[in-house]
Amino acid sequence: MNKNNQYKGEESSIIMRNIKNIIEYVKSIQAKEKIREQEKFIRGEKFNIFDVIGISTYEVSLHSALLAELFNPHGGHGVKDSFLKEFIALIPEKFSSCISSFDTELATIKKEVYIGSKTDDSGGRLDILIESDDKAILIENKIYANDQKNQMHRYYNYAKNRYKGGFILIYLTLYGDDASEESLTDLTEDKYLRLSYKQDIYRWINSCIRIATLKPLVRETLNQYLQTIKKITYMTIDDKKIFINYLATKDNIEALATTMNNIEDVKNQIISEELQPQLVEMAKKLKLVYLVEQDENWSEIYSSFTFKNSIWSRYSIIAQFEKKNFSNMIIGLHHDEQVRCKRVHSKLSKLFAKQSNTWVWDDFRYKNWDLNTMVDIYNGNLVKAFEEVIINILNSVKDYSDEM
Repeated sequence: MNKNNQYKGEESSIIMRNIKNIIEYVKSIQAKEKIREQEKFIRGEKFNIFDVIGISTYEVSLHSALLAELFNPHGGHGVKDSFLKEFIALIPEKFSSCISSFDTELATIKKEVYIGSKTDDSGGRLDILIESDDKAILIENKIYANDQKNQMHRYYNYAKNRYKGGFILIYLTLYGDDASEESLTDLTEDKYLRLSYKQDIYRWINSCIRIATLKPLVRETLNQYLQTIKKITYMTIDDKKIFINYLATKDNIEALATTMNNIEDVKNQIISEELQPQLVEMAKKLKLVYLVEQDENWSEIYSSFTFKNSIWSRYSIIAQFEKKNFSNMIIGLHHDEQVRCKRVHSKLSKLFAKQSNTWVWDDFRYKNWDLNTMVDIYNGNLVKAFEEVIINILNSVKDYSDEM
């Protein structure tokens, strides 16, 4: 055997052995987590009112509403402006200097603030607005919703014209993502602050819990909200530092690199062999037909999932990736250009956020499919999200079914 081939073979064998060791270690961590979760269940720590009433992912009804109440110095929490002070303390000096001497005691908090009819440069509705004298903190809160056209650009223009004492525009997402180019327009990254639920809000809520130590109702509500944040950001490993230290060794990094280089193929296999059968069964339940794709590379742009309704001759329900690498999924109604009916299409376009000559659609909650999405394929959450959206579509268009 050629020495180079022998060396490559030995190196490959070592990497595969390290991959196996990593998998076994992760499984041992997961086993410990299951034991911890069972212990939490026995102690009643798995009870979460936000899960019980089904609003854990509700951007407006839960997250914006609760954050606004905590910011409010006159809120029912009874700690005056302590929570708000703690929030401002986590803002980097580069941005906090824009609102120096911000009087938290005099702050007023508003939700869903209408700032005028939308144009390219102005208007819209702010999620959370914190004002004090001529200064303000504006928060655009994104859980699963996608950016609107010129959204951050419009909000910045509003603040610049209104708050002469200074302002901070915050873009709050699960993981601290950048706002989209479509939303920013010409707004540069130094003009707004990115915060995340996973790190910033999680840390702030922990601080709020300490502040509310002697207020048990507030404290326990915040503890439940903290668990909600952990759930929606997949913060499921308690021994995270130990876990990271184990992975961050030379041998394990090489094994991880090999694994990550094959992630696209792994995702394709999970989608083909796990998700598609689920979609077939879901479609049957809804009296639709799912068109199974064979050997599809789902990472390619415009790869899609198609559902047919026997009553409709023109339209299909389609979920489609608008970008490569399992990114930018939309879902809606698509029709064959050859049998297009402008009158019907005009009616349907009023039911969806976006439209083109051949499409009416909304952005899908699972916009970009990462490994957490693959987990949600196995536990059934993704197919449930599909079912929920498709049921809404079917209910929305039932008056037009004969024309579709």
